[in-house]
Amino acid sequence: MNRRIVSLLMTLILIPVTLAAIPVVVTWEWTLDDPQVTTFRYQIGGEDPSKWIVVNANQTSYTVEGLDGTKSYSLYLQQSYDGVNFSGSAVATAEPLEVAAEPAVSAAPVTPVAEAPAPVAQAPKAAETAPAAQEPAKTAAPVTKAAEPAKETAPAEPAKTAQPAAKPAAQPAKTAVAKNTEPTDNVFNFTLGLFGGIDYTLSSTKVTTHSLNIASGLSLGFNNIAHFGKMSGVGLTMDVLYEPYAVDSYKNVFKSSFWSDGLKHQLGASAFVDYDLTTKQFALQFGAGAFAMYPISSDAFSTDNLLYGISARIAAEYMFNSRLYAGLEGCYRYYLGPSAVKNAQTIRANLMVGVRF
Repeated sequence: MNRRIVSLLMTLILIPVTLAAIPVVVTWEWTLDDPQVTTFRYQIGGEDPSKWIVVNANQTSYTVEGLDGTKSYSLYLQQSYDGVNFSGSAVATAEPLEVAAEPAVSAAPVTPVAEAPAPVAQAPKAAETAPAAQEPAKTAAPVTKAAEPAKETAPAEPAKTAQPAAKPAAQPAKTAVAKNTEPTDNVFNFTLGLFGGIDYTLSSTKVTTHSLNIASGLSLGFNNIAHFGKMSGVGLTMDVLYEPYAVDSYKNVFKSSFWSDGLKHQLGASAFVDYDLTTKQFALQFGAGAFAMYPISSDAFSTDNLLYGISARIAAEYMFNSRLYAGLEGCYRYYLGPSAVKNAQTIRANLMVGVRF
């Protein structure tokens, strides 16, 4: 009988200990409300520089299994446009579960049972032995029954409520990101693009034999190097150019002589200081700078063949997503030398495609 009582006491003590260590699954979720965001990073419990978990912008949730349901856990979340500079942290906390104590945990019914065997041990009379032996048996039965409700409360029902309790706690991260980051559109970015277009000569002094010529090249952009406000900035654009031009009539384009002697080539470069206006999907640039061109031939290099001058540009770009863009560009040139082309003017219309980093 004493063993049953001790076993019952151990069961009643172990039940609240088990409930106090319920493992839970916690899920934090957030939203991507800015298409230019490329990177998130997060960690639980603080902002240790060595503990950040970095993911791309496609991941908008984080789940951890096996956490202690009696403790609270805070997720620190930051976002970035370039994967280098991150915003301030948004914090969402999953609160601990509150497990109510069950009535079966009370040891009150156990106290009378523990004292019940005493009359049995002190029963000296044989006539009273039978009744005395039966009394503890009668009182022991309710204690055994009382132990049954304790077992019924043992299943970890609060573990089923762990998911609803944890998820609402993580929801503030959805609004906290927008409040804490305060993103602007004129962040520094680097662009790499290709362009192709047509040159047209405005002045009577010809730069080439024909008024119309084609051009193509590679463009490097450093946008919003210095920025002010939420949309404005100053950047730098550099172009490497290839401009073939014909000295023979285009009527002879299907003749071999046109390609061997009638088509010439020149390479060049230009640089512009830009004023940038940027929104989430559009960018507008106004630039001013200089250019230089040199014909490719078998002759020895001579500065007399170097064409140079000042130039200006205007460009409009449309962002298909946070990386890919396409746009139109217009360029103006004013030639300062050499003397053969001095004061000549040309304009060029370009079609651009590229990638933003």
